Amino acid sequence: MTVTVRGARRATGAVARLGPGLVLCVVGLLLSRADVVLVGAALAGGLLVARRDLLDVSLAVGTPTTRDDTGDRRLVAPVTLTSDAPATVLVRIASPGADPVGVLVAVDGDRTLTATLPLARTGRVPGFAAHGIAWSDGLDSVALLEDVAPTDAIVLPVARRLEEVPVPQRLRGLSGPHGSRRPGSGGDLRDVHPFAPGDRMRGIDWRATARRSPELDEIYVRRTHATSEAHVVVVLDSRDDMAQDIAAWTGFGEPRPDRPGSLDLARSAAASLATAYLRRGDRVGLVDLGRSRAQLRPGAGERHLRRILHALALARPDHGSVGRTRVPALQAGATVVLLSTFLDDDAAEAALVWLARGHEVWAVDVLPPVGGVLPDGASGLAWRVMRLERALRLERLAAAGITLVDWSAPARDVPGPTPEQRLRMMSRVRPGGRR
Repeated sequence: MTVTVRGARRATGAVARLGPGLVLCVVGLLLSRADVVLVGAALAGGLLVARRDLLDVSLAVGTPTTRDDTGDRRLVAPVTLTSDAPATVLVRIASPGADPVGVLVAVDGDRTLTATLPLARTGRVPGFAAHGIAWSDGLDSVALLEDVAPTDAIVLPVARRLEEVPVPQRLRGLSGPHGSRRPGSGGDLRDVHPFAPGDRMRGIDWRATARRSPELDEIYVRRTHATSEAHVVVVLDSRDDMAQDIAAWTGFGEPRPDRPGSLDLARSAAASLATAYLRRGDRVGLVDLGRSRAQLRPGAGERHLRRILHALALARPDHGSVGRTRVPALQAGATVVLLSTFLDDDAAEAALVWLARGHEVWAVDVLPPVGGVLPDGASGLAWRVMRLERALRLERLAAAGITLVDWSAPARDVPGPTPEQRLRMMSRVRPGGRR
């Protein structure tokens, strides 16, 4: 959708030239001189006809889209200027959190500019606001262009390629990509057993039968392990979106569009994990802790992946919502992947409740590296206390047996494994000997 705003024009030179003709008309009326009125009307009319091409300039900003240039993601929108006469236009383009840019262009007809902005944010991203001023070549006409409000764009998160993701301890279903410990139709050999009611005829192993029972007193069958699938529920904590600049936490600054916030990291982690599990054949669901009814039941396939990505893009803090009053109930046997900043006890308490209910729980820390000018005084003390409480909260989760993954560790230069290395280590031999 394109928003077009017509310019508000003020023809200062034309008004000045029409002044003498109007004065003669008024004087002629006061003196009752028809000849003077005719002369004034002719003068004003001639100038009006001569200046009928008053400056007319329009400004249009197109709907912003995203563009990837060799890994560099940008927000792009066309800016169209239209003028019915040669004019010079000074346009100022701005976006929240970014430095405004001004450009001086000559316009005669239609001219299109392209506004670009380095982008690391996802979800609902504000577009470009534009306004400007135009004047004719003779400097006798000026058009003040009204402001064009920015149009929001929905930016989907980009999934990071994960070479290996861990297999949950508990599997579900009668078929899937993973071998289980129960007998059934599968690929891995379980044992060779005498034929019993319920065994299938095509499972008879004639070589084992001839070797173990030469007189064919018993028939032996090959029994295999059944295959199953994993049910993974991604729990997104969208109650807050913490920027890297701590000044934006208190509302004194706008988050920069070229620096991801905590919710952007959470969307990227959720999209990466969901893509890896769905393309492996597992089932993935989505729960939003910031919404009381935002939940996608575990599903499979590319269409379900698109639903998850769109739901992640629409997730954002809702300060007017009352949130959840209890921990969401999940399907039995599901593995919970909780993505949060863990700046309060709500997400940590929910993880402990799920662990007590028998779920396997992974906690993914998505707090970005905090920079900028750290506050002094009471604000600085509050930040240090919050940081210590958060560290104790994460230690409590680890002591309870919850696996921790620091998704923003590389950006903070924290010593230790990267998220990919951490997931690869989790993918090694699991309890019970299953890979």
